[in-house]
Amino acid sequence: ADKAAILAEAESVLHAALQGTGPQELAEALSSATRRIRRVPKSKTREFCRGSEAVQGAWEACLNACQDMNVHSLDKLLQSLAYSKTIQCLPSKHDEILERVEDTLIAGDMLMNSAPSVATSLLGSFARLEHSMSMELQEQYCQYLSIKVGQFEVTDVVRALSHLNKLPRFSGLKKYTLALCSAHISKNAEGLTANQISECMVAFAFSSFQPALKDLKIMEEQFTESFFTVNLQQAAESSLKSTYDVRALMRLLKSYAKLRIQLPVFIVDGLSELLGTSEMAHELLKPKEAANLIWYFAKMNQYPGGALLDAACGCLVEFFGSDAHGQAGSNYVHVQHMPRISWGLAKLRHKPPQGMMLQLDAFAARHVKKMTDSEVTQLIYGHALLDEPMCERSLRTFCKFLRARCDHVDSRPEEALSLRNLSVLLWSLTVLRVWDHGMAEELDSFWECLGHQEGQLGYLNVRGKHALHVAATCGLRETGETLQRVPEQFRTGTFDGMEALAREDKPASEIQREISQVLDSLQVEYFDHRGRGAG
Repeated sequence: ADKAAILAEAESVLHAALQGTGPQELAEALSSATRRIRRVPKSKTREFCRGSEAVQGAWEACLNACQDMNVHSLDKLLQSLAYSKTIQCLPSKHDEILERVEDTLIAGDMLMNSAPSVATSLLGSFARLEHSMSMELQEQYCQYLSIKVGQFEVTDVVRALSHLNKLPRFSGLKKYTLALCSAHISKNAEGLTANQISECMVAFAFSSFQPALKDLKIMEEQFTESFFTVNLQQAAESSLKSTYDVRALMRLLKSYAKLRIQLPVFIVDGLSELLGTSEMAHELLKPKEAANLIWYFAKMNQYPGGALLDAACGCLVEFFGSDAHGQAGSNYVHVQHMPRISWGLAKLRHKPPQGMMLQLDAFAARHVKKMTDSEVTQLIYGHALLDEPMCERSLRTFCKFLRARCDHVDSRPEEALSLRNLSVLLWSLTVLRVWDHGMAEELDSFWECLGHQEGQLGYLNVRGKHALHVAATCGLRETGETLQRVPEQFRTGTFDGMEALAREDKPASEIQREISQVLDSLQVEYFDHRGRGAG
């Protein structure tokens, strides 16, 4: 009865506003009705909003009146529109309303003359509506921030950056404006939460902007103080999950991984102390977060210590052993995480617990149809770098999947296995000694695929070709010449540019450095551009 009364009250407010009031009063009535509607469960409000003539009439009236509204009324209108999206009741003409709101904001410099808090609120509504702003309005927002960022409350700067990062097809702020924002945040960082700092860093990272070192240091210190300083009484009364903001932590790691910069030692040490035991890691990390933690540190090229990685692996082992595999949702590990875990551990040179990689293979093999050829190749490549044996059944599944992609070379070249993936795959299968599992034929078939692409080998640099020559030499020697389809230039090492290896000044790529390290550890004798035989 109370809910029905609230909805009836909201309807009467809208009915009254439709009786010839001005545009500002109409926006206020819509805002007032929305505040009332929010007190009722969404399942009830959906039915009410779709069937109410007053609600539909109010949206129609707003469409006709919004060009006469002031900036505060437009803000209220957008907030109500954003809530209608939340309850899946957007009016049929919402696109037209948004276009007219944009035109009104641009006309007469209305946006440029509004207060920072209002401009931020408008931006938040556009982000919640997932509205792709016109280039003209985007430019006005960029100009507004560059001129007025010093007048913003620091929390509004944080919110504005976060909202801009969530706008679809936003062209991005200029580096100069981002530098002004980061300087303003660092000057007023005291009191910001770990969540707010991480939101800023994600916005910076996705704009490919690294704050100045002094600004970055202040933000890191503020993050540390907010994240690790725990009120002991509060911690005793609540769960660990609500005490430590793990989402903020994962966002910070994501931003540093995106920028390819390393975390300061004091944050890594704090994490190792906090998550270094399996009990704490299990309490605080979801399996998805454990997988991402490995991936992010690998992207940063930063080894966080064995205890932290062991704890993350422990979470994953527990996940593989549970019945949570089939569950969907953002909190669960997906098959796309498998190659990231494999490559991440390999990049960090960290040996996983015994049996974990076999479980990982089995999980990936079950869902291989949801993977790309790059992901499957990356998964196998990680095993080769770690020198971890693969489950034979899973490996056959992966090879069958990739072999099918090779068959598209002539019919659908855009879907074919890329030359880069093919060369990394050949090297990885050789290091894993697949012939010991009776898979020499599969390896030979991939060499044949490479032979079909010999005309495109110019895309591989000399070191890439050299790695293939080494893989061919090793495979032929170990299988007793069973491999019949290795292209002649890799069998004999007569490819173009071989002599240039000794003179090449360019640094080796990441993959090529890793391949060289593994080949050296396997003591394979091969022609080496440093002028000696390795081994």
